[in-house]
Amino acid sequence: MLDPYYLIPRDHRFYLIAYCHEKKGVRTFRLSRFLELKQTEEAFTKQDFNLKEYFQHTWSIIQGTDKIHFNFQTRGLTPPSLDGIRF
Repeated sequence: MLDPYYLIPRDHRFYLIAYCHEKKGVRTFRLSRFLELKQTEEAFTKQDFNLKEYFQHTWSIIQGTDKIHFNFQTRGLTPPSLDGIRF
């Protein structure tokens, strides 16, 4: 069972941020992967939840706990969109 908190559109898909009773925590679910939805008569109280903190270490919609570090190399010309940007 899920307690829905937020519905987020991202990259032409919808994601549900919800408290998952099975995992006992807030998770991100892609709506197109649901096979069945069933509305219940049960009410819930939204727990203390900060969406900005939840997405603090994300890559698009995928939530993590650590900062993402990466290196890349260009060969030949640097694309204009990267010109002058320091990584």
